[in-house]
Amino acid sequence: MFNVEVGKEEYEKIKKFHHKLELDLNGEDHIRLKTAFKKMWATLSQKERQEYFNIPHFDWEGFTFITGVKKEEQ
Repeated sequence: MFNVEVGKEEYEKIKKFHHKLELDLNGEDHIRLKTAFKKMWATLSQKERQEYFNIPHFDWEGFTFITGVKKEEQ
């Protein structure tokens, strides 16, 4: 998780974390994951965003690499 090696038990615990990811990955132009995630991110409340920050080993650099969302956009 976020470039930190974790054991299987911790990985399974983190994997259970999920959010209503309503990403628009369909469409004529095949929206890239980062673009779709950023669109979804803009609709989340601060409380919902905090759930991501609470993921063990959360790291802004890794999060931005994966999602395209920058710290300034929190």
